Amino acid sequence: MKLSDTFANRIIIDRKNKHLDCIDACMAFLDSLALDPATDNSVLGLKLLLEQIEKNNPPSKIYRQRLRFYTHEMIPFLSSLAPEDCYYGRHPVDKNLYGYWRGSAVS
Repeated sequence: MKLSDTFANRIIIDRKNKHLDCIDACMAFLDSLALDPATDNSVLGLKLLLEQIEKNNPPSKIYRQRLRFYTHEMIPFLSSLAPEDCYYGRHPVDKNLYGYWRGSAVS
């Protein structure tokens, strides 16, 4: 499933709010979408994986495991939903913003 063009230039995370949790913001965004059944099942899988991280790790390791989850699971998943000619990632100018931007991802 690809998101429609209306999601181009859409902010998902604004890191200027230091209390904002990136994963929670992404999950809230995904929960707000009307997804097809296959994509909805993928979101459920992400939620289950996140629950396992919280449940199976000592508090001292949860932050690192959540960061790994965001990097290795959440970003690729959100990228797979990117509208045509867009990418999910940091804004090209304001590095505090994450979302869907026109163009290709810059390394």
